[in-house]
Amino acid sequence: MGEFVLIVCRIKRDKNYFKILMDKMDPLINKYIRLLYKDDKEDIRAEMYLALWEAVVKISYYESDGQIINFLNTSLRNRFLELYKSSKQHYAHEIYVDEMEDLGVDNSFHEDGFNDVIIKEDCNNFIEKYYGTKKRIVYMMLIESLTDSEIAQKMQMSRQYINRIRRCVRNALEVQRD
Repeated sequence: MGEFVLIVCRIKRDKNYFKILMDKMDPLINKYIRLLYKDDKEDIRAEMYLALWEAVVKISYYESDGQIINFLNTSLRNRFLELYKSSKQHYAHEIYVDEMEDLGVDNSFHEDGFNDVIIKEDCNNFIEKYYGTKKRIVYMMLIESLTDSEIAQKMQMSRQYINRIRRCVRNALEVQRD
């Protein structure tokens, strides 16, 4: 039997041996922590140790070190990808809010209920598909509910251009609805 097989067998009998496995897997965990540089490192470390523990609990075969290391590595990589995805969404939303504030757009809304939050989040997700001036125009259409004339005046553009963008937005929303 290999070293990891013995460690997993011991962990199955006595949870105190988990510390040994944590020490052995620490270099891999540190690698994933470095890759998620924006988040709190201690939280990520705790998440990775939790993923390691869950993997050890789930593991049902442990005949060779290679199988165990592969299973543990896959579990840690999957947790890393989950954390990376949620981190990316979180920071993308923060950047969006900062961009809107830089553009002078009021991001506050009235708390009339949970539906307002859902609708605002859906609108923001839809607006994220656009960039630059179009993004600002779509924001004024959907969030500020301005007319084409008002947007054209604020943006110093033609009303026809704003109307063209409104038709594109309407078509995109219809396609998304279907």
